[in-house]
Amino acid sequence: MKKNSILYLINNLQGGGAEKLLADICMLNSKNYSISVVVLNNLNAKYYSVIKSCSKCFVLSKSKKYNPVLLFRLMKIIRSIKPDVIHAHLFPSFYFSAIVSFFVSAKFVYTEHNTKNKRRNNIITRLSDKFFYSKFDKIICITDSVKQSLIRSLSLNKHIQNRIIVIENGIIIPQNVKPKNILNKIPKILMIGRFEVQKDQKSVIIASKYVRVKSEFHFFGDGSLINECKKIANSLNSKHKFYFHGFVENIHNKIDEFDISILSSLYEGFGLAALESMSHAIPTIGSNVSGLNEVISNKQLLFDVGDSKMIANKVNKLIENKNFYSNTSKESLKLSKKYDIKITLEKYNNIYNPQ
Repeated sequence: MKKNSILYLINNLQGGGAEKLLADICMLNSKNYSISVVVLNNLNAKYYSVIKSCSKCFVLSKSKKYNPVLLFRLMKIIRSIKPDVIHAHLFPSFYFSAIVSFFVSAKFVYTEHNTKNKRRNNIITRLSDKFFYSKFDKIICITDSVKQSLIRSLSLNKHIQNRIIVIENGIIIPQNVKPKNILNKIPKILMIGRFEVQKDQKSVIIASKYVRVKSEFHFFGDGSLINECKKIANSLNSKHKFYFHGFVENIHNKIDEFDISILSSLYEGFGLAALESMSHAIPTIGSNVSGLNEVISNKQLLFDVGDSKMIANKVNKLIENKNFYSNTSKESLKLSKKYDIKITLEKYNNIYNPQ
């Protein structure tokens, strides 16, 4: 029997949450579907080898410059594959997919990953976005906060609202993880995320000044602000040590050695990095922003955006209060199991093949 065909469209395969989610979905769902992935560019492609191992992978460009020629290349690929479903992630893949929908017969799906974007601040792009959302058969929002923000900011009508469904992101849940009880002699603090404005590693580095116990701060990820963050860390003349590891594909192999995880995003659709830490029973604190505060639901673990002293207070409490640390570890592990990627896949498959 011929497998149904899905074509995923995404900007690139860099080390973000959407790219990680897509890599896991392709790997786990390749037995059920004939999967193709089209990337607008292949710059800094961290997940390319994973995607390539379980799907057909096409690259439209080696540059970030998007032009109409890429649409013709995309149309040529789509006509050769004849996918049953075209599922886009992120902007500008959003626009590419919506435009293609005028010329191709398929089910069109889009996943909205964030509560904010700059296009919503401009009346022209707001109107164009509103029109293009109407071209999708289903719009997946990764949290209820993302859904409400989308509806409110674009004033979407009931017809489009009825196409929106919330499907939380999922991760591959590690097996045989036990709650943590004892911190390392020198606590090891972890942050996973791209070094871009959104993730705000600077506030975590500055927070180290107020952490009372000598600690290690480990950062995984790369990006345009990594050198600036290194300079800030070097300028502190701190008792703490800072480590910048760059991007690591199999972060699950390293997470267990850490004691506390931080995600200090200015805004966040979901917070996959936080969830990955929680699945290893690591107490995880995060900024109190829509989306992330749905994943880290314990208010004692949330801090105000950019508040370095508040970040340090949360870290100090976890280090100094062993009962609080132990209870948080158990709670984190329990909560993470709600986000098993198998649940995410089942919901996706219900969209691809409605009963």
